[in-house]
Amino acid sequence: MTLEKFGLGMARGGGVWGTDDILAVAQYSPQIALAKALRIPFAPFVLPIQNTFADSTTSISNDQTFQSGPSTNVNGLGGEPSIVDGVLFEVDAPGLQSGNSLQYVNQFFYGINSGITAKMLVDGAPKYTVAPFFVPLRMICAMLNESWPAGWVLQPDQNIIMQFQQSIPVPVPPVTVTVGFRMWQPVDTNGQFVRMTTGEAFRRLRDVFTRQNNTDALTVLDQIESAPTNR
Repeated sequence: MTLEKFGLGMARGGGVWGTDDILAVAQYSPQIALAKALRIPFAPFVLPIQNTFADSTTSISNDQTFQSGPSTNVNGLGGEPSIVDGVLFEVDAPGLQSGNSLQYVNQFFYGINSGITAKMLVDGAPKYTVAPFFVPLRMICAMLNESWPAGWVLQPDQNIIMQFQQSIPVPVPPVTVTVGFRMWQPVDTNGQFVRMTTGEAFRRLRDVFTRQNNTDALTVLDQIESAPTNR
């Protein structure tokens, strides 16, 4: 039995985590796959990363994360596996052309072309860099929105950290940058998914397929679990 029978591996392009086959989701998050197998609903929420440039001379910000400091122990995820499926940004410059009748129009277009750039990395285990060099905010958001149709998984001990730069000095400080991450988590009323390990998730998935007498799914699950990936 091969992975391709279930639409897995290189035989298939990106999918959508909410509609994908349980075994397809198990490739990148057995915890999320288990929640789907148990028919647990998912709830959306938004976590922001924010930075304010109080002047035009501080060109590079400190590291910023989900408004809790760059700590993987306090990341707002509540110890649950999370799926990021949308990223938006907003640039607020309340003092820009204050009093002008077209202030809001000008602020809108400034937000699109502010010249503010950002780096992004994921801290925790595994740790990896998403944008190692400063790139425009629109580029980061477009890349994540367009290139992760299956959903970007954050494990409970992972955290997103960003750093912002004024590539063009802000015209009228203060200017606040907010990057919002739309996420989904299982509605885990009894806390069964809090800090659930990959091994436990695979074991419970195996129990589900065993009760269904689904030997094909069990064979594929074994292949997925033995794959040389760093989950």
